[in-house]
Amino acid sequence: MKVKIKDYLRLSISDKIFYAVVDIIALIILIAVLIPLCNLISASISEPTEVLKGKVFMLPKGFSLAGYAAILHDSKILTGYANTIFYTGMITVL
Repeated sequence: MKVKIKDYLRLSISDKIFYAVVDIIALIILIAVLIPLCNLISASISEPTEVLKGKVFMLPKGFSLAGYAAILHDSKILTGYANTIFYTGMITVL
């Protein structure tokens, strides 16, 4: 007996409901991750005064990389980053 691909791929009602619920949950999780991430990126490249005033939400106001410059000039951050690279490399080798 030959099974047609069309018949084999037919989904039952319960399967369709299950996949719809999974898709809705995945969409909610995606939105819950993307909104804060977008807001964080917007705040990181916006003018610091606009961020402090609370005017930045989802879209950057102005453009400034002052925050990144401050991080790169802080020796503690660079030491921590070097430690992260070292430990990751050592664990990978082991």
